[in-house]
Amino acid sequence: WPLAWGFGAMGLSRTGDEQDARLGTWLLAVVMVCFAIVSVRCALEIRLLRKKMLREQEGATKSRSGIEMRMWFHGLLLLGNSTRGIAVGIELILWHAGMCPASLSCTQVRVFPNLFFLSTYSLLTLFWAQLTYQVMNVQFLHLRSLFFGGNALLYTAYFVLTAIAHTMKSMSAQYFEFAMADLLGGFYLVVLLFLLYFGPKVAIHFRQTEEVTSAEMLSRLVALCVLCAVIITMHVVYFLVSGSRVVHWELGYPMWVGDRTFDALAFFLLELGPSLAILSTMHRRKATTSPGGTAKNANNAWVPASPSALDRQVRKPAA
Repeated sequence: WPLAWGFGAMGLSRTGDEQDARLGTWLLAVVMVCFAIVSVRCALEIRLLRKKMLREQEGATKSRSGIEMRMWFHGLLLLGNSTRGIAVGIELILWHAGMCPASLSCTQVRVFPNLFFLSTYSLLTLFWAQLTYQVMNVQFLHLRSLFFGGNALLYTAYFVLTAIAHTMKSMSAQYFEFAMADLLGGFYLVVLLFLLYFGPKVAIHFRQTEEVTSAEMLSRLVALCVLCAVIITMHVVYFLVSGSRVVHWELGYPMWVGDRTFDALAFFLLELGPSLAILSTMHRRKATTSPGGTAKNANNAWVPASPSALDRQVRKPAA
């Protein structure tokens, strides 16, 4: 209904540019509200996880570690969605002031939330790497260092490029956007390669087990791995195409897709939609009871509480 309201507010007598401006503004406003809703959902999930961690026994360090991993994930997803919602609001103000899309301030506002989404997906890749090494009984001492080091390099590169763009007038907002697209595309490509390496290794390990539980868990993990791979691949293609100086209308887009409409569609397809998809797969359901009367915990069925807990669940019993 917001889109229908926007079309009706435009009027049939408007010119093409005015129609695009009104349509793009309404779409950005709707997307901004949706990002705010997803942010609230992430905050509520963090609150529930914090309460659960307080209820855990002091000795259950591995279970607490799994909860902390999920809290980190929802925290980064909260940062990504909240900063994108705020950035969309600022972008609407800059559009009204005539500073978008050519100004450097507008470009920085549009680019900055991408960093948090990249950190979120790299954290998921860290989970897959830890899961792989855990089920293979291999130590993973440097994975967290690699995660924090890679993210530190990413944010440092962003602020360095920002400083260069403000000090060197020869670097326009367009070239800053191209440089950031190349940077983000390269980092997303590295994250995708790590995911494609660790994901199949986990699947191969679980296929070698003979328990029914491993087959059920395998289907859930494979589905989540495929979802993450598709989302990250979309980011790789988008940023590498953007960094290759290909403007969106050169790809054969309809004429009515202007800058504002294009931004709204890109935010929905690359950030809002994937956030909703991942949250839905990680949605915690109530526990069910098996036919034999044994309580079966179906909460968070897609992601195990911790890699070690999953390994204990599917490992063959000793002879």
